[in-house]
Amino acid sequence: MKLTTMKNLLSVTEVESLRTHESTIEKGKKVFIEVGQALIAIRDGKLYRAKYATFEEYVEDRWGWSRSRAYQLIEATGAVKALPEECRPMVDTERAARADRK
Repeated sequence: MKLTTMKNLLSVTEVESLRTHESTIEKGKKVFIEVGQALIAIRDGKLYRAKYATFEEYVEDRWGWSRSRAYQLIEATGAVKALPEECRPMVDTERAARADRK
């Protein structure tokens, strides 16, 4: 529903501010996939091994995440990657991509 009254018009500065914030939101919707991909690369390449014995120790110490949280992000990334390319934009949150969502 569009409201186009004088009171609702945005200034040039407000329009630019809105665009900036909406751009941030758009980028943020895709971040969980990038985070999941990074976690997969770190885990599979054992890139944590210089300081940590296990991937789980790494995510807990470095990021403050539980093992299950790290694997939720990994699972969500895998679920999105398994979708046909044209369906991926419809999954805009990590929770929506996970099978365990309620």
